[in-house]
Amino acid sequence: MTLGVRPLVRTVVLGIMGLIFIIIGHRMASGPLVAGAGVVVLAVIIDGVVFLLTSTRFSLESCERRIEPHPCFLGHDQLVRLTNTLAPGRDYSGVEEWLPDDLSGAVEVIPRSERNPGSILEYVIHPPKRGTWVIGPASLRHYSGLGLWSRRITSDQTSEIIVWPQIRALNIFVQAHDRQAVMGHTTFAQPHQDNVTVRPYAAGDDVRRVHWRSSAHQGELMTRAEEPTDGDRAWVGVHVATHALDEVREVVLSLAASWIVELTQAGFGVDLDCAGELHRRSSTHQLTRLAEVTTEDLSRDLSTTSVAGVPMMFLAGDDPISADIHTSGGSGSFAGSMAVVWSGSSDLADRLRKLGWSVLELSSESSFDDSAEQLSEFARSMSVVLQ
Repeated sequence: MTLGVRPLVRTVVLGIMGLIFIIIGHRMASGPLVAGAGVVVLAVIIDGVVFLLTSTRFSLESCERRIEPHPCFLGHDQLVRLTNTLAPGRDYSGVEEWLPDDLSGAVEVIPRSERNPGSILEYVIHPPKRGTWVIGPASLRHYSGLGLWSRRITSDQTSEIIVWPQIRALNIFVQAHDRQAVMGHTTFAQPHQDNVTVRPYAAGDDVRRVHWRSSAHQGELMTRAEEPTDGDRAWVGVHVATHALDEVREVVLSLAASWIVELTQAGFGVDLDCAGELHRRSSTHQLTRLAEVTTEDLSRDLSTTSVAGVPMMFLAGDDPISADIHTSGGSGSFAGSMAVVWSGSSDLADRLRKLGWSVLELSSESSFDDSAEQLSEFARSMSVVLQ
């Protein structure tokens, strides 16, 4: 238990004053003075004893912290609301929160008011960069009944703040075939519900997984399969050399994140090949990988030399990597596999073109907005067709 310095001084001063008045009153034979001083001393003692006996039952284990939205994309703010769930009273000071140094200059505290009393702390984080931070623990100061004693109560609860790379809508129009070869038009901004794997309905299948359009074509109930085929998958490879500029590295990650979001919204499962590992996981997991990846990790070679589905590479630097990457030509691949290259020379781009990749070369001076626009035009110009 930590005692407040000033309350302890007040306690000592009041105790000494009470003793002095008792002595003076005794010498002056003043009963009221002695009684009053005795009350003061007794109050100090009782206040301290009660505080010591009851303070152990107060904790912040149930302190509630809400983060909205979480995770968030770089460029968007996060609201953190920290609520003290202890019973309200005058024996608590306002809630406090510990933040890492990287966020100390990117926080705006919402002033307390009737709507936001001392038991609630609200602040807005303006994320300065992608990444993950740990915030907390929270704390508040608990005072004794007379305010003579105090201690700081600290919670053990912490939370992670995850900030994904910045994204832009690419709005890529595509032509698509469903499983019954019915042509339709969609964009990567809308879910692609027809491009699914189906199988005959089996007893015990969840009726909610019935694919009614396929059932109408087949004349029997068809169920969505649990796992998509290669036609519903996309492969994204990311590699950035250690000598690449920091600005280029962030543009690469932001374009990769934008591409993953577009494909996910179109109904694809994304395999992310990054930091020497291939992960077949949810888009949330893939975006978090891009948020937390380090410069050293990004410089590791891609983990595979054969990809399936919709292939896209984002490469920066002149490292002799990915020269042997090729696609399997699966039913779901683009008419031409695509790569976006930031390079000081055209050697890497030329090697990829010889392997059949369609390459977009970007300047290291291009901003993220300009790069996203060029990527959109590049993808649209290829007249992308999903088989």
